[in-house]
Amino acid sequence: MKKQLALILLLATQSCVIQTKEKPLKSKLIALVDGLSIGIDGPTIGLMLKVRKQIKDLQIGSLDKERGRIGKYHFEGKLHSIRELAQLENQWEQEYLQANDKTLFEKRLQSAHPILVQARKDYELLVIDFLELARGTKDIMVQLIEECCKNRNKPENCLLRDWSHTKEGDEIDSFHNNVTSFRIFDTFCTDIIDFLEDLINSCPKALAQFKKRVAKAQNN
Repeated sequence: MKKQLALILLLATQSCVIQTKEKPLKSKLIALVDGLSIGIDGPTIGLMLKVRKQIKDLQIGSLDKERGRIGKYHFEGKLHSIRELAQLENQWEQEYLQANDKTLFEKRLQSAHPILVQARKDYELLVIDFLELARGTKDIMVQLIEECCKNRNKPENCLLRDWSHTKEGDEIDSFHNNVTSFRIFDTFCTDIIDFLEDLINSCPKALAQFKKRVAKAQNN
């Protein structure tokens, strides 16, 4: 079992390093946290990889070898991912809002609102451990998020930027208050995943520690 887990983690690491279009962060702040137990070390990389995968599964569905990506949320007799529900919102807007029927459009949004509430709760459970781990490094993370947003040409009103400036401890409340649609949720997931990938691939010492832990687990 340990060997299987180690292999899964190793593959996840390789996927993150090789297959994504990450934009490594150049800030000198990286040196203050990379490889340190009070910053970003091997276990932190493992946690970030786990959170990244879980958020991606919420966003576009869990991967099934035979059926492809499968969404988590039941709506109108089908399973949907956050992105698919965001696409439905776009569809409803085109069909109803442009037809000058705002009331019907709002009714459709309300019909999906309980799912949005549940999806936000699911997201909260995924990131709570990472937020706790990041306590005390908030100022550094804010600057790294800002660099990530600039590197990826995120808009100035990017929710990730605003969220990063939230008072430490209030991040979850801010998330619930600002993610008011699946379209916003989908964009936020993309921004968080981008940041995690950039951060992971900007910490060579921590990444090396993680790979060493995986190799050790494989040999035990």
